[in-house]
Amino acid sequence: MSGTAPQILLQAEGLVQQYTTARSLFGKSSTVRAVDGIDLAVRKGEILGIVGESGSGKSTLGRMLLGLEAPHEGRVLWQGRPMPAPRTPEWRASRAEMQMIFQDPLAALDRRMTISDQIAEPLQIHGTPPDQARARVAELMARVGLRPDQAGRYPHELSGGQRQRVVIARALATNPRFLVCDEPVSALDVSIQAQVVNLLRELQADQGLAMVFISHDLKVVRNICDRVAVMYLGRIVEEGPAERVFSDPRHPYTRALVSSVPRAGQGLSGRILLTGEPPNPAQRPSGCPFHPRCPAAIPACARIQPELERHNGRRAACLRLDGALPDVA
Repeated sequence: MSGTAPQILLQAEGLVQQYTTARSLFGKSSTVRAVDGIDLAVRKGEILGIVGESGSGKSTLGRMLLGLEAPHEGRVLWQGRPMPAPRTPEWRASRAEMQMIFQDPLAALDRRMTISDQIAEPLQIHGTPPDQARARVAELMARVGLRPDQAGRYPHELSGGQRQRVVIARALATNPRFLVCDEPVSALDVSIQAQVVNLLRELQADQGLAMVFISHDLKVVRNICDRVAVMYLGRIVEEGPAERVFSDPRHPYTRALVSSVPRAGQGLSGRILLTGEPPNPAQRPSGCPFHPRCPAAIPACARIQPELERHNGRRAACLRLDGALPDVA
């Protein structure tokens, strides 16, 4: 095996996405930074997991990586070049190589269109001749485990797992090189989750797809991902090889997340319980945004916002990386 590092396919540099909230009864509005200065790279053929509590900015980041949302600041590089301007021929060509798998397959599909027509639609958009499109649809349905007799059915006639397979087949129609999977199994039963996760892993291995896998389910992320980035309040607080991050988390927030994953015979022992809810993004705490909930916070954490720095083969943003942190049993 070559020691050459995999080539970077997509890179985010200083991404910021902010929204202005509606004015209140008192005429006040506020600015919310859903994504706050993200630097991230996705390499060819790898699966990068993005985890964090609800409202941490995971889905917003995923849409920005695909160019579905323009950043307020920063840029996304696709194969070393800035993402083309929307609606241009260059943008359409790059979009064929980048697709998204959404959380709710029923909402992502048109209930008035048959399964075969939905899978064929991206091919029609990109000018594939009808005969080739029909052959490609049949190939894709077989690839994701759908039967030929299901081609003429409508989304409501399929199970949740089958609908998710349709969404995956549709995303694969244009032979993409990069997928963003936004909570793709959260709405499915556990047994169906395993089938879909195994399918995505097979596709990654067989076709060399690169993926960003967004999820709050740490067990699934640990099973499927090569690397993982942990987000809190719009920022990445830890990023590195998945097995190292899960077996030896360095940031207190990551440690709390990992400790919350149920283990046989564990009970509540060894759990790091976080107090309170994540802060309002419109009223960010000074210093480290995690310090109001952090069991390892020191006075400096309220004043200094730590940078995401390399530490023992990974990146983490904590003033106490070299100090004593609570252990995860």
